[in-house]
Amino acid sequence: TATTANIAQFFGESDEGSAERYFKQSLLLSAAVGVVVTLLGLVLEDLAFDVMGADSGLRALAGDYYRIRLAGIPFSLTAFVSTGYLRGVQDMKTPMVIALLVNLMNALLDAILIYGIPPWFDGWGLPGAAIATVFCQFLFCVWSLSVVLRRHPVRLTVAGLFDLDRTLLARMFTVNRHLFMRTAFLLGCFVLATALATRMGKYVLGAHQVGMQLVLFLALALDSFAIAAQTLCGSLKGKGELEELHLNARLMVVWGLLLSVAFGLALWLGDDWIVASFTHDAVLVDSIKVILPFVILLLGVNGINFVLDGVLMGVLDTRFLMIQLFVAGPLIFFPLAIAAYFCSWGLIGLWSALATFFSARFVMNAWRFWSRTYVGGPPQPSIR
Repeated sequence: TATTANIAQFFGESDEGSAERYFKQSLLLSAAVGVVVTLLGLVLEDLAFDVMGADSGLRALAGDYYRIRLAGIPFSLTAFVSTGYLRGVQDMKTPMVIALLVNLMNALLDAILIYGIPPWFDGWGLPGAAIATVFCQFLFCVWSLSVVLRRHPVRLTVAGLFDLDRTLLARMFTVNRHLFMRTAFLLGCFVLATALATRMGKYVLGAHQVGMQLVLFLALALDSFAIAAQTLCGSLKGKGELEELHLNARLMVVWGLLLSVAFGLALWLGDDWIVASFTHDAVLVDSIKVILPFVILLLGVNGINFVLDGVLMGVLDTRFLMIQLFVAGPLIFFPLAIAAYFCSWGLIGLWSALATFFSARFVMNAWRFWSRTYVGGPPQPSIR
């Protein structure tokens, strides 16, 4: 995640050598972390399903899928580094084209490997979906890395990978440690919410997952502004143009808000069609409609949140992002979500806790941005 901002700052400073070394070291780290996480996932499989509250039937359905998907983690992480490099040098088109084509292929392979091609091939069901995704993660990894090596001043050799720069390593581990903890707190909230929803019953779980998919889909759409903010703000910080940085960040916040309002209107007007695209089960439809107002109302908050995340990552204000997620997650969301479960507040209680979580993030992000603390405070008057 930190690759984009760091590469953008190095190129803003016209330091292509540091950008190349940082990229190679990030590539090595991502591959190593991916392998370790895959092995840990295999070892801790039973614990993972216990934590999520999965019964024997759910384990039977999800077990093969889980194990196959683990194999894609190293490919996915190294692809993030390559696309991060491309975005850092302000090449937004190439990652978009690769992502679009690979995801279209993933969708096509899903249809074939899950359902088959009667009468020639019966399909593999859920494991087929996992195989399709892992193959496309591998393709994404190879494709994005080959573009970096072909178009940019990066020479990748085994000796070069292990020729480590201690200064860059310290920078990389500091920033990535902050972002790792931030992401752990963020995903911890989503995992806890799903684990509690599982224990509340299958209709609550189904409605919750649909709601989260809508939130994540809209978040990834808004993430285009966050990535642009990360790249542009990183480059401008590297050049020392802090006033221009703040001005551009304000503009992107406005665009993020406008886009989220447009999404909210579309979701409000098309709610019946959107819900029907997920399920026709009457009980599940009613459960989903209970949380749609939360999804719609949170769009404005999240629209600003995602852009500000990109701005703060771009200037490498990663320590604040880590602290912000710790406060909003373990300190605020965890107690509220657990209370929703033990007090039998159901789906509304769980999503009220999620709304409080996103709102707390918004308050802290907004303070950091509008106080200009992230760029060292308000501009100093010139002395003539």
